[in-house]
Amino acid sequence: MLRFLLAGMTVCLSCGALHSAEETQVPETADAVELTARRRVFHSDDGWVFFMDGMLAPPYRIEADDSSLWVNGREVRLNVDLINPEDYEDDEYDSDGLEDEYFEGRRGRNREGGKRRQGATRSIYHKIASRIDGELNAKSFIVLANEGMPLFLSSRDDQYLLCSVMSGLDATAEKQTQLRSLISADAAGIAWRKWLDQVTLSGPMLQKMTEYCETSTLVANENARQINAVRRLDLLSYPLTVVGMLLSVIAFGSMLQWIARGLGRPGQDEPHGPRFATTAVLLMMGMSVLDLIWTVLALQAGQMRETNPLAAGLVPNPLHLAAFKVLATGVGLGILYGWRHRQVAQQATWWMCLVCVLLTFRWVIFDSMVR
Repeated sequence: MLRFLLAGMTVCLSCGALHSAEETQVPETADAVELTARRRVFHSDDGWVFFMDGMLAPPYRIEADDSSLWVNGREVRLNVDLINPEDYEDDEYDSDGLEDEYFEGRRGRNREGGKRRQGATRSIYHKIASRIDGELNAKSFIVLANEGMPLFLSSRDDQYLLCSVMSGLDATAEKQTQLRSLISADAAGIAWRKWLDQVTLSGPMLQKMTEYCETSTLVANENARQINAVRRLDLLSYPLTVVGMLLSVIAFGSMLQWIARGLGRPGQDEPHGPRFATTAVLLMMGMSVLDLIWTVLALQAGQMRETNPLAAGLVPNPLHLAAFKVLATGVGLGILYGWRHRQVAQQATWWMCLVCVLLTFRWVIFDSMVR
């Protein structure tokens, strides 16, 4: 009897478990599968997104299905009648107008025959979401005005113009007209003009725009400075090369004559020794000035860097670098000139002149290779 009771309890428990499982199991309908397949999600940490009421801070989550578009959970209400689908083509879709099925962001494939499973005709919201994701990754500005169409500002000049006008840094009538010229005059541009007139800047938004304008100004000034430096170097390259070749050839010839007149032999280099030493000091002075000019021009043009640890810290300020080189070279040449009657000083002068000749030859070769 006990055995029959236990068997009956087991059967009842099994039936209850099956009944519970049937109650908790949610049937996977075709609509649920289609919703998962048709929704696409993108993520981006770059760019700026503007709405009617201000700027949306990154990171961004862009979602789209067949009939809606969301950015960070906010629905974007667009007037799709104003949007040209050809402006939002991407490679995620098939050329026949049908898109692949997507399950949680992964492209699905039919295992039978290896062909892609195709869903319904692709939605304009899917393509807009893909375009927004690409523009944000390219650090573009995107304005999503209600009942309008997305406005993409990918040019740094256009971005600077928008920030400078809206932040008040350069809100002249000319700049405002230039900004409005970026917007089309047809029905698609009505929402943009309305956005420009109605958008309000919060404190963080105004600060971010101001910082962007200041950073852009610094970058633009640095680029302009380097472009001007390259142009100066190109302009002065040929005359500097000619002067360098003349100085180095004259100095090398004078050094050969000095050797022929008895350099290094006691008592045989007088009275020519002091004269050759004076000539060498003057030539070294000229080659040192040439080296300074070439160094400053090449550093400003970004074509070299200073490896001298003492002078490297003076590179940002050409005047300080020039003062350092003039002082160091002037002291050395002054000592050699003051002791020009001593044989040891004459030999040191000859070797230092050789170093300056080789340095000048190096500049001529370097300039020829760069050009």
